[in-house]
Amino acid sequence: MSAESRTDREKQVRTAIEALDLDRTRAMENGDVARLEQIFAPEFTYIHRNGLSEGREPYLERLRKREVSYGPTVREDVELRVYGGAAVMTGRFRMQIIFADGRESMSLDNRFLATWVDFGDAWRLVAWSSTGIPAL
Repeated sequence: MSAESRTDREKQVRTAIEALDLDRTRAMENGDVARLEQIFAPEFTYIHRNGLSEGREPYLERLRKREVSYGPTVREDVELRVYGGAAVMTGRFRMQIIFADGRESMSLDNRFLATWVDFGDAWRLVAWSSTGIPAL
């Protein structure tokens, strides 16, 4: 493969993953579980900022039941590195979490790490981890 075709492929991959991640963000904000099912790999793992590790189905079930919902998200400093059939995305996001059980909503200011894998037919998110940024 020529250097030019590798560059073109990487641009296509970047465009596809960036679009998927924006879709993921919108789906979370809108409670669109069906879209998240398409984006998340079957073995998706979500590591929450408090250290809780949750698999795809338990996380999606909480969203289906509307136990938690999300306000608008602001993303910053997003970087994407592509390694053949895998990609690592890092950045910062701010969002509001609303809890159905009456707990006070929570404002998040987090750094994140997302791992995407090419499954042949589509790129899928296999892992998401976030950690809080301490207030100064």
